[in-house]
Amino acid sequence: MIRIVLSITLFLLSISIFAQKNTSVKGIALTIEVNNFSNNNGKAIVSLFNEKGFLEKSIQKIETEIVDGKIRTTFNNVQKGTYLVICHHDSNTIGKLDFEEMGMPLEDIGVSNCSINYGSSSFKKPKFDVFDNDITLEI
Repeated sequence: MIRIVLSITLFLLSISIFAQKNTSVKGIALTIEVNNFSNNNGKAIVSLFNEKGFLEKSIQKIETEIVDGKIRTTFNNVQKGTYLVICHHDSNTIGKLDFEEMGMPLEDIGVSNCSINYGSSSFKKPKFDVFDNDITLEI
């Protein structure tokens, strides 16, 4: 009898723990559109950063095909906060941005909310805030 009661208790406890793990906060959909690729070669890599991981580790990264010089892709379940998006044209499909010897990018890049200046990297100007509604950004 004790084994039956103990088994039922453990079963109910495991169901309760599993249910708690699956109740996550739903975020918003952040859609990125880029309409000015110079060609369809390679792929586009779109990376989402927060200030803590800026230029070190993206929160999410999407690689997508370029069609007619355009892409449209969506980051799902983005939580409230402040972010920055960087998109680069990986024309040789090696998965990273290529640079000249002097440090200038060899491939096209775009950043949320600003044009590229090749000075110091800053999170402040291209950042944007995520609240409660889905967002579409054009880069």
